[in-house]
Amino acid sequence: LALTRNSQRRAAKANLKKRHREHYHITRRLHQHPVLRSTVTVTTTTTTYQLEKKPGHISGRIASLHMTAYCFDVLYAALRNHQAPKIPPTIPNEKYPLFVTWKKGYDRRLRGCIGTFTNLKARDYRDWVVGIHGIRIEFQDSHHYRDAVYLPEVASEQGWDHTETIDNLMRKGGYRGHISEETRMKVNVVRFQSDKVLMSHQEYVDYKTNYGEPVLTDPGGRRGLFHSCRP
Repeated sequence: LALTRNSQRRAAKANLKKRHREHYHITRRLHQHPVLRSTVTVTTTTTTYQLEKKPGHISGRIASLHMTAYCFDVLYAALRNHQAPKIPPTIPNEKYPLFVTWKKGYDRRLRGCIGTFTNLKARDYRDWVVGIHGIRIEFQDSHHYRDAVYLPEVASEQGWDHTETIDNLMRKGGYRGHISEETRMKVNVVRFQSDKVLMSHQEYVDYKTNYGEPVLTDPGGRRGLFHSCRP
């Protein structure tokens, strides 16, 4: 019995060492080929808002490269337990909703998203335009409040119509029951429009270099930036 237990402990220890080695090599490869993608989506709250033509701004748009670069700064600070950086003067001191999406890896896997919206309540679940509006839903499910949101590009990219979008959004919100037309009509729907700017990690490095700002780098290894990430 003692020999069996010792063998099991040795096997478990060897397996743990193997997993650590695999994790180390994976994080090293990730560090050598950092492919982070930052997506900033800003909802347009008024058609009269005008931006000054400054470097980093894209003509006729509200979202800017300055915002995506700042998102990278915040991410680095959070992963290193540093104080959050100050908002740079290149970002207008105006109020507007903001939604940030992080994707990573060569296949652009979703890492996380967070944001706020200014929205317009729809008459029903069909009162929005696929490819133009994003939607947010709220509904009650057996005394449980549920909500979920899709950005404007989701429905068109998936090839969904209004019904398919609502059904998938209800599932995203955690609803597992039968979805009927009556169920859909009870859902509160708000719609919004947005403006989006993308920035890759390499573009972030180029941006910081062009503006003469220090680029936050990581020495890599087992305690490197990617190793410190948690799902």
